[in-house]
Amino acid sequence: MFNYRLFKESNSDIYQLFNDAGVSLSSTKVVVQDQSAFNDWVGILGTVLPVALMVLFFYFIFRQARGAQESIFSFGQSRAKVFSKDTPRISFSDVAGVDEAKQELTEIVDFLKKPGEI
Repeated sequence: MFNYRLFKESNSDIYQLFNDAGVSLSSTKVVVQDQSAFNDWVGILGTVLPVALMVLFFYFIFRQARGAQESIFSFGQSRAKVFSKDTPRISFSDVAGVDEAKQELTEIVDFLKKPGEI
C-alpha cells in the first residue's frame, strides 16, 4: 500500500483529476483535509492586526498631546506673591547674623531712602 500526499488547486475538480490520472475512486482511499480555515485566520489576522496597532499608536499619541495641551498656557502664569500691607514688618534688629553685614545693609537702605542727606 502506497501513501501519497497531494495538493489540489482551489479551482480544480477532484473527480476530474482522478479520471485524468486513470485512477478508480472505488479502489482508492481518499482523505480530504481542508486547510482553508487556517488561511482564512491568517488573512483576517493580517488585516486586523495592522489596523489595531495603528489605532493603539494614535491613541497613545493623542493621549500625550492632550497632556501637553493642558499645560500649554501655564508658561505665562506668574509665580509672584502678592504683597499685602497687613504682613508683619521685619527689621534688621529682628534678623540674627553677622552684625557688620547688618550694619552695612542698614547704611545702604538709609542711603536709598534719603539719598540727599548723607
